[in-house]
Amino acid sequence: MGHDMKMASTGSARNLGQLYFSLPNELQMEIIFELHIRDVFSCRRVSQSFSTLLISNESWLVGLCIAYKLPPYRSTLYFPLTDRKYILQDLYMMYRR
Repeated sequence: MGHDMKMASTGSARNLGQLYFSLPNELQMEIIFELHIRDVFSCRRVSQSFSTLLISNESWLVGLCIAYKLPPYRSTLYFPLTDRKYILQDLYMMYRR
């Protein structure tokens, strides 16, 4: 009985992952945006699919995090207005300070 439960939960997890990646890209990113910044960094290590999703949308995601999740003094100090595209590594370095 315990073995069946374990298999059912494993199959369920796979189905949830497939369900998530079947959502439109914009909705996937909206869900990720709701996560804490630390959890966004962890998502890159979850799977190749998550890593690819975050890397391909990192400019958009970092821009929203700077605008809505960081205190204004941090975004002013660490992210001056430039034409440069910010990457997750920039956000990670600022978050650790």
